[in-house]
Amino acid sequence: MPEARRGRVLPATIDETARTVELIWTTGARVRRGGWEAYDEVLRVDTASVRMGRLKAGAPLLDSHDASSTRGQIGVVEDAWIEGGMGHGRVRFADDPAAESAWSKVKAGIVKNVSVGYLVHKFEDDDRTTPPTRTAVDWEPLEISLVTVPADGAAQIRSLHERHRPMNEEITLDQTEPAESRNIPSDDHLARDLVDAGARWNAPPELTRRALAE
Repeated sequence: MPEARRGRVLPATIDETARTVELIWTTGARVRRGGWEAYDEVLRVDTASVRMGRLKAGAPLLDSHDASSTRGQIGVVEDAWIEGGMGHGRVRFADDPAAESAWSKVKAGIVKNVSVGYLVHKFEDDDRTTPPTRTAVDWEPLEISLVTVPADGAAQIRSLHERHRPMNEEITLDQTEPAESRNIPSDDHLARDLVDAGARWNAPPELTRRALAE
């Protein structure tokens, strides 16, 4: 069963002329992860822990984490900031048929849930809790998506572009190998795209990416 926590966009901030709306994309809330070896994951949400560069540079607004082509991009992140221990943002919808459908549902209050795709660069582990706690103290949001089933209840959820891979599977990205030689199924285009992207971003070797397909 997928882990789900509900959240909402902020409908009072809708600007129909500019086609923008504000949202909360994370509160860092505790989420239970893992299978037999369960742990709680927490995102530390402050300016020292969150690499905001990609969001502030115009990260994509996607439909359900569809990064397979530009058709999945329905808008753009116009601004993002940390305030009150939460990640806030303002997104602008494109003026095309695919985006219009999503925009209409947001305005009508039908689509309320969003998710943020991210990479964790560093965890701090605490084995004194039951189950253990892993706190992301250096992490990087990559995109924001409109989704149907989220996982961060106090705010908009977080997730990675994972649709084909089992829930909560951990993948280690060895940036020294070409994507073709890594152990990635040939039909797992989204995972392969992320591996290739990680190499282009000069991510640290063996950067661990959490497959959080909420």
